[in-house]
Amino acid sequence: MLAHAGALPLPVQVMVYQVAASRMALLRAYRWKLVMATCFGVLAAGMLGYAALRAGMAPLHRIAAGTRAVTFTSGALPVDPSLLPAELHEVALALQH
Repeated sequence: MLAHAGALPLPVQVMVYQVAASRMALLRAYRWKLVMATCFGVLAAGMLGYAALRAGMAPLHRIAAGTRAVTFTSGALPVDPSLLPAELHEVALALQH
């Protein structure tokens, strides 16, 4: 940038520099927040996935527990097929016969 300095006949070139330390500090803080958000997201996704898997596998666990209770004298599966999801209805009926 050229500027006139008082009574000097020639313009003076003025150069303004900015120290990059503030930008580096900003990027460091951003990196730290990004790492923390990523770790939190991975942890939350893992916990939600585990909870969804347990909820989805609960009917199979009920069937497995019911088959453990089946003996030669009691041949019926003690799990009501109407309480199970539609996907497992045929499996429960097959195990009851």
